Amino acid sequence: MTIQISEEYLRKGNEVDITSQGNAPRNFRISIRYNESFRRFEVFRHYYKTKKNEVEYHSKNLKDIVDYIKSMYGVDFEIS
Repeated sequence: MTIQISEEYLRKGNEVDITSQGNAPRNFRISIRYNESFRRFEVFRHYYKTKKNEVEYHSKNLKDIVDYIKSMYGVDFEIS
């Protein structure tokens, strides 16, 4: 399954949730977002029980983020 994603969509403040896709664990939520303060894309992890948030991976290039997600979680993205 391929998910379409664009830089403009993320820069508007939207997040793309990938927890329900592939073989992601269920004790936390994984999403892709754009951090305006640092001007970078982040793979963001939110733990449900402890309410802890952390950045798992970040890059200024969206293609690097897509490659990381594919290698770690097996989710395919198409950048438009």
